[in-house]
Parts: sequence; C-alpha cells; structure tokens
Amino acid sequence: MLAPGGYKLKMKEAKKVRNTLAYQNSMPPEVVLEELYDVVPVNFIERYAEEKEIPGDDYFNDFERGEIMYPSMMKPLRKQLYEQRQQGWQAEKLQRAKIKRDLHARFILDNPELELAQRLRKTQYGRELLEELDRERGLISQPASGTEAELYADFEQGCAAPEVVKGNQVVQFYAGHADKPFSQLETEHDEDGRIRRKVLSLYPKSYDIQYDYDAGGRLREVLCDGRRVEHYQYGKSGERLSGETHQKPVRAFRYGEGLQLLQAGDVKYSYDGEGRLILKQDKGQVTRYTYLESGPLHEVFLPDERRIEYLCDPAGRRIAKSVNGRVTEKYLWEDLSTLTAVTDGEGMNAKELSYSEEGDPVTMTYRERTYHFASDQVGSIYMVADDNGNELKRVIYDSFGNIIVDSDERIDIPLGFAAGLFDKDTGLIHFGYREYDPETGRFTTPESTVENVLGDWGRSLKVFGSKFFKP
Repeated sequence: MLAPGGYKLKMKEAKKVRNTLAYQNSMPPEVVLEELYDVVPVNFIERYAEEKEIPGDDYFNDFERGEIMYPSMMKPLRKQLYEQRQQGWQAEKLQRAKIKRDLHARFILDNPELELAQRLRKTQYGRELLEELDRERGLISQPASGTEAELYADFEQGCAAPEVVKGNQVVQFYAGHADKPFSQLETEHDEDGRIRRKVLSLYPKSYDIQYDYDAGGRLREVLCDGRRVEHYQYGKSGERLSGETHQKPVRAFRYGEGLQLLQAGDVKYSYDGEGRLILKQDKGQVTRYTYLESGPLHEVFLPDERRIEYLCDPAGRRIAKSVNGRVTEKYLWEDLSTLTAVTDGEGMNAKELSYSEEGDPVTMTYRERTYHFASDQVGSIYMVADDNGNELKRVIYDSFGNIIVDSDERIDIPLGFAAGLFDKDTGLIHFGYREYDPETGRFTTPESTVENVLGDWGRSLKVFGSKFFKP
C-alpha cells in the first residue's frame, strides 16, 4: 500500500509471513514493521536497506578460500588488506542498519495518520528513532545562498555546514618521530570565514597566496607572492563570466537555460534531459559520458578511443575502475567519501591511506614505505615527505583544483584536490556520488540528480567531506 510522504510498505511474500498475518493485531508494532513489511522508498540508495542477509562476497572475491580460513598465514600486506576488507564489510552492515532505522523514523514522522505509525510512535523503539533523527537534524544546516556559495554552490549544497573559521591558524606537519615539522600551513580568515591568505611553507621557497573577493563575496583575484595569478568576473546571478589564470589565457563562459554551462573558452558542453554532462567537444576532440540509472558516472569514452568504466557497490560507492575492459584499480572506503585503500586490478599492491581526526589525509603506506602528507585548508595534499621529513613531491593547485605544479608524477598519490579521488585518465575528481571537473569548477551532474537518488537521507550526508569547498 502507498503511504504518504513518498514511502511505501511492501508486503513480504505471504508464505513467509503466514503466522504474522494471523496475529499482527496483537504483536508489537515494531515487530509488525520488521516481520510483515519492508519499508521501501523510491530512492535507489535506500532500496538495498530491505535486504536481510549481507554475504560479503564482494569484499573477499580477491582472496582464496584457504586464505580466508587461515588469515594468520597471510603475508603482512595481504593480511592488512584482508583486515581492511573485513572492516569495510562490517561498516557496510552498520550503514545498512542505520539506513533502515532512518527509514523507519521518517516513515513514522511523515505518516502521522497511519495506524501503524501511531502505534510505533508510542513504543521505545519509535521514540529512539525519532530522537536519533532530531539529533541529526540539529547537526545539519543548509548553506545560505546568494553569497560566496554562488561560486562553490555544488560543493556546499552537498555538505553539512562546518563551524566558521575566523582569524589566523597555524598547522604543523610531522613525519615519523621527527621533532621538527617538515612543513607548516598558515591561514588567515575574515569575519565571514573566507580565507584571505595562506602560506605553504616549503624549502627553499614558500608559497604566499592571497585572496580577494568582490562585493558579492565571490572570488575575484588571487595573488601569489604579490603577483596576480588568477582573475574572475561574474554575472548578476553569480555565474562566472570570465576567468584568467597564470597557466591559461582569458576564457569566456557562456550559459544556457538555468545557468547550464554551454561553453568555456573553446570547449563546448552538452547535457541530457536530467542535466548530466554527456558530451565535451574541445577543438574536434570529443569525450562522451554515460551514467547508471541510479546516478553515478558509469563510462567515459575518451578522444583516444579508450573506454573508462566504473563499478559501484549496492551503496553507490565506487569499487573498481577498468580501462578498455581490464580492471586497473580497486577501491576500499571507510564511508561514502573517505578512501582507505587503492589496489591494482588484482587486488594487490595496496596503497593504504590514513586520516587525522579532522578528516585530512595524513599518510599513505605503499610497499612497506610510508609517505607523509602536508595538506591545506580543504584537504588538498601540497607536499609529500619521507620518514625523515625530506620532500619527495609537491603539488600546487589553483583555486578550482587545476594542477599548477606536480614535481614528481612518478609518485602516484590517489587523492587529488580537496582529498577527492583523482582520475588521471579523465581529469575528474570523485566526491561521493559525483564527479568534479576542475576545468570548469563544476560537477558533471546537477545537485537535483543526487537528491533524486538519495532523498532526504542523502542530503544529510557530508558527501564531500567535513569542509565547505573554499579556495
């Protein structure tokens, strides 16, 4: 039967609930809900919450039966990967349970006229569900529109608002057991929390970057060591009309209905009926994009005839990438946006990532070697050091995530701008369910597509990490 609020109660197979049907009026309402019905919303991501058994096969396909029976016999790195897969499996089970509780709570809240919802509201179970939902709502606030968010709206609409940072901050980065930091990040913010200045301490030369905003709070100009390296102009609705950087000449931006970007410089863009990017034309070079029905990017057909394909798990998380049909990378996530490991196509040679309590990337372990990170205020790694604090690599981005400097491309760090998963084949950066294109400063899919997939629960997620995207 269809319930108001967009959810429906789906009766389980009659042969499985014959006894429950006979005695449902005398049963506790939470048992009725659990035994007699599945709560099924229209949204894809929550649909899997009705599953009862989670076999976990997808997590352990890379391991032989003998390895699973005797994990203590595995080699250290292999065992670490196995333990991470176990953690991922357990995390997914917890996540599914959380989704189910959230669905039950929203069913109660959105259907006050239904008898079952009324009975549930009076139970301990129902009260706990509604309290959990209230606590979550208390932690979530929507970003204001008409401010700096015009520039970075796609990021901000997908995030929970963090505490506004004001004044000056200094963060030092240490490697191993070193007494002295190998780098330091200094930031200055104005009263609105916008960053005004940041200094990346690198040897022998630091980067002193200053930001200036227009009257509408939109990024207007960026200076590096006193020299202008970025300049932007905007229209009445906050749309970027032109952009100029030290690496690229002036580009004009042209828009269609609903401020849909049609052209940036010489590059033209086309979209499907849902507003998803499907075609990019750059001076005769054509790139095509396809998507899963549930929303995430599925394939990218590059001008050089390579086909990039992505595989997602039932939760919508990206778990593998293939090039021309051959799996080249596999991914393990702590949650929707925190990447914990990347392996090769065989599930070997893991790059294991660790994070600080604030969610910033700290280290990467690869082939028994540890790489230490220094990252900026949005989580972008700008320096990589060894255990002794010696610089191995530096990466500098512009305000929209385009790479300005990469001192050693041989050291492959999977995290890119704002600690998103960087795809070096497409140039896109993966955040949650969407792909960010630093060339345009936009996502390839509109926010509404994600809302249709995730519903209210998805909108409450910190899809892109713990911070607003700010330069």
